[in-house]
Amino acid sequence: FFENYMGDPNKVAEGQVNVNVTIRVASLFYIESEGTVRREAKISNFEVKNSKDGVLEISAKLDNIGNVDITTKSTFFILDKKGVVQARGEFNDAYTFPGDSVILTSSWKEPIPAGSYDLVLSVDLGRALEELELGRGPVITKEARIIIGPDGNVTNVGALK
Repeated sequence: FFENYMGDPNKVAEGQVNVNVTIRVASLFYIESEGTVRREAKISNFEVKNSKDGVLEISAKLDNIGNVDITTKSTFFILDKKGVVQARGEFNDAYTFPGDSVILTSSWKEPIPAGSYDLVLSVDLGRALEELELGRGPVITKEARIIIGPDGNVTNVGALK
């Protein structure tokens, strides 16, 4: 931390008020030894369901099973049998230390016609590396089959592959 104090209670003129302000700036430095980094994660507890107001809610648990912090950027898309994208979106950004878990959530508000679809989830584990222009990290891609009924509700969700 670097601190600087503004205001001096001893230099207040009569009838005036003084407010002391402390300015604090902090920095974190991460050092990774080449050849020792394991940037790994596992996805579990995958769910696709409709909310009470008909919004398609998608969630999954991300476990950092590596030995470094992970900053993610995650997306999904839903494809019909012809390969046409019917829906796409982003999950919340996540930041985890080794051993931490976080729930990724996203939603889709537009109706999707009844049918069978492939849902593809992509989790980029190297977002921090890209932001620092240090290359790309690994990307986890998972797929599941979902079936949407005539009423627009999800009737079946297959396991992640």
